[in-house]
Parts: sequence; structure tokens; C-alpha cells
Amino acid sequence: MEQLHCEFLFKPTKELKKLKVEEWSMDFEGIDDFFKHIESLKEFNIPLGIIPIKLEIYQEEI
Repeated sequence: MEQLHCEFLFKPTKELKKLKVEEWSMDFEGIDDFFKHIESLKEFNIPLGIIPIKLEIYQEEI
């Protein structure tokens, strides 16, 4: 199995410090259900208007 990481680093704000969400795609019937769920979270939308100061995308075997 492999895991894809998409990590965004933002300047800390009070609003961002409150975010505590962890979701796994394997907990859903399919990937479309997973994405639909993630995109419906209020936590997903909070950082959309903020420019990250760092971005890392990598894949690893687990």
C-alpha cells in the first residue's frame, strides 16, 4: 500500500490552530465519497483563502 501526502504549512492563526481533522479514504465506500465528505467539511474551506508558506507533496510505501 502507498500513501500520498499533501502537506501545507501556514502562518499560525487562531482559526487555523483550532483545526483538528483526520480522515482516511479507506473509511469510505469509494474515493468519490471521500472527496465529497472532505470538501463538505467547514475545516476544509477555512484555509482555501490563505496562501501557504510551504507545500510538500510526496508518496511513501506503508
